[in-house]
Amino acid sequence: MPLSDYDIVIGLEIHVQLKTASKMFCSCKNTYGATPNTHTCPVCLGLPGALPVINRQAVNLGIRAGLSFNCEIARVMKFDRKNYFYPDLPKGYQITQYDIPINGKGHIVLELADGTKKHVGITRAHLEEDTGKNFHDTDLNASLVDYNRCGIPLLEIVSEPDMSSAEEGQVYLLTLKKILEFAEISDCDMEKGQMRCDANISLKKKGAERLGTLVEVKNMNSINHVRQALEFEARRQAIMLDAGDKITQETRGWRDLPEVGQRKPEFKDIDGETVAQRSKEQAHDYRYFPEPDLGEIEVSQAWIDEVQANLPENPFKRKERYINVLKLSEYNATVLTNSKQISDFFEQCLAKFPEGAKNIVDIIKNHVMTTVHDHKIEINELPIPTDYIAELAKLRADDKLNNQTLKKLYEIMLEEKESPAKLGEKHNLFQAEADESELEDFVMQAFAQNEHAVQDALAGKKNAQNAIMGWVMKTTNRKYKPQQILPIIAKKLEELK
Repeated sequence: MPLSDYDIVIGLEIHVQLKTASKMFCSCKNTYGATPNTHTCPVCLGLPGALPVINRQAVNLGIRAGLSFNCEIARVMKFDRKNYFYPDLPKGYQITQYDIPINGKGHIVLELADGTKKHVGITRAHLEEDTGKNFHDTDLNASLVDYNRCGIPLLEIVSEPDMSSAEEGQVYLLTLKKILEFAEISDCDMEKGQMRCDANISLKKKGAERLGTLVEVKNMNSINHVRQALEFEARRQAIMLDAGDKITQETRGWRDLPEVGQRKPEFKDIDGETVAQRSKEQAHDYRYFPEPDLGEIEVSQAWIDEVQANLPENPFKRKERYINVLKLSEYNATVLTNSKQISDFFEQCLAKFPEGAKNIVDIIKNHVMTTVHDHKIEINELPIPTDYIAELAKLRADDKLNNQTLKKLYEIMLEEKESPAKLGEKHNLFQAEADESELEDFVMQAFAQNEHAVQDALAGKKNAQNAIMGWVMKTTNRKYKPQQILPIIAKKLEELK
């Protein structure tokens, strides 16, 4: 039975580190890349007698997330203990939210590749603390633990099982990531572990009401891995069901298989595989109970209104503004709002040249993004400041540069790091006002150097005039505009008739 005979049912659980200065229940720094075990204290290490204190900014960001995901925000919330043993959890339990999360039902809207839109429900988005990080050292034949990450504020976002393909899972992740970044809830850097994904997937026969057995794929830190894991699992489960085998409810992990020869024939187009890790835990296995050291928190309407008033513009509203107010094309507006860093860079340039939206976005697309890609840097690491980009856009809008001279000036700016106005004068790149006598001299030189083109032009071939104009522009380093040169060419050709 082919995969098309099954309905794929997908739900995703996303763990996102919140953008706070300190940890969830203590004053240790929330930072990445520090020397192992240097940002710890009795609270995040779970030492006897240490008491947690709730980070108000983490709760603010939790409410901000609820507003961003159209969630029902709890008016009273509490924290609970989730009990389990693992080396990266020094307390032997995790402080999380169980039956009264800060955010209840909500939804986000996906824009799929075929232009259709799909609502995906949010079951809950609750606050908790992160665990430490294990390192397995084969040389030492030992495992080490870094507790710096232990206690960092997390938001766990649980979707409804509303997705039905790996593509939809990928779009959901990208959309969620974009919302979180624009709302300044998290940087969502997956390489730094700031955003991690668990995928739940099951199959059922087309049209059947009863769901199939759920399999969870844990701790993926790449959107591409999530998509491939979903594709792999759907195919694996379909093969098992076709063979009459029973799907086991279990937790699986993702493993890269870079060499095609390592993969089974049915999965040769997928860069890895899921592997069984353990049987799936149930809620009762964790023995949840209310955190005795933390009381309930009342979330007033005034508190929600305060967070709402400080909520940054979301990517969808920003895209609408770019289209309706700045009159950018939908494609350009989409390019800008696919990334908060790119959009913010555009906004900084726009603030310095408010009338230059079209020229600024062209420079960002055609030149800035090429630099970012080629040099493997972030856009905020570009060695050209935003006021220079705005100035460059103004020079283009004032017709002092054409596309070719703009490209040349931008490349010089990367090297010499001066303002475009100074460098344009220094390298004689600006288009000048027409000096008719000087232009006539250049046109006559062009006639002498391009006799065949002159004869073609006299015979009425218009492309020949363009060839003559090209010679003049090249010779003058594009000092003059085409509309200044062409009338002189026409005048001199008339004199030759």
